[in-house]
Formats: sequence, C-alpha cells, structure tokens
Amino acid sequence: GSQMTLNVKYYQSNDGTAPAGLRPCAQVVMQANQSVNFDLGAQCSLNNADDDFGMLILEDAAATNSFFAYSRTQTPDGIGFSVEGFPTENFSGATADVLGLQTLASAPNYRSNCFVSTLDEPVNWQLQLVQSGTETVLGSTSGSLGAFETTRILDVFATLGLAGDYSD
Repeated sequence: GSQMTLNVKYYQSNDGTAPAGLRPCAQVVMQANQSVNFDLGAQCSLNNADDDFGMLILEDAAATNSFFAYSRTQTPDGIGFSVEGFPTENFSGATADVLGLQTLASAPNYRSNCFVSTLDEPVNWQLQLVQSGTETVLGSTSGSLGAFETTRILDVFATLGLAGDYSD
C-alpha cells in the first residue's frame, strides 16, 4: 500500500558479450498497488546488438516491502520464454530437477538451454541428463562459478554429445 523503489541488478553471463558481471541499471519507482513493465535493455543501457543474457535481481531499496515479479525474454518474432521471480532465500545448494527437456533432429529443431547461476557464494556444479522411465544417465558435465556468475549451456544434448530425438 505505499510507494516502493526497486534496485535493478543485471549480471551479464560469462558466455554473453563482454564485459561479464554487474551492469549499471536505473532504479524502478512504483506507486502503491501498481504493476510496472520495464525494458531491461533500456533500464540497464544494453544496446540490442550484443548477446545479452544473464541474471536479474530486483530488491526493495528500503528492504521493507514484499512484491511479485516475472520476466519474459523473446525474439522480435515473439519466440521466447517467461520466468517467475523467487525470493533469494528460496534457493539453496540442494539438488534440483528439471522435467520435460527435449530435442528434435528435424523441424522445429528444439534445443534445451540450461543456465547455471550463483548468488553470493562460488559453487562447483554438475549437470546430469537422465532419461525418464529408465533413469539411465545419458551424460554429464560440470564446472565452477564465482559469486553472482551465470553460464549458459546452449544445447544440453549437443554439449553431452547426444544426437537424435530425446524427450522427458
């Protein structure tokens, strides 16, 4: 029920156009009971020509208000995806699962992207691709990230040397 100012923090992925890491962004001011859209490119002076992807963190500047958030990224043709926002305290170092990945060798040539990110501590990570039903490990990869870093695995299946059609 009151005005709120959000700090906008955008961390460019290690795999995006340099420089990686925190980019300067303007704050967003919201009036009471208001829903706001903003363009991350305009908010953080991204130029729409670079390969920009990474992690977005929104914080109440006063640290007293709760809010909801979600983001959408897409191509000019409208192809993209949406992600709901979560409070940082919801994240942990526990194992997490993603269901329903797929790849198709023929059109529409789905590719399953995977983003691995850290918050305020460095981590060593491992990704295992497991076939549903048989629980067979099809492949794995791993890496390390420093605090507030993101890496992108553009095509999970190709990265693990898998060709053909896979689902779930």
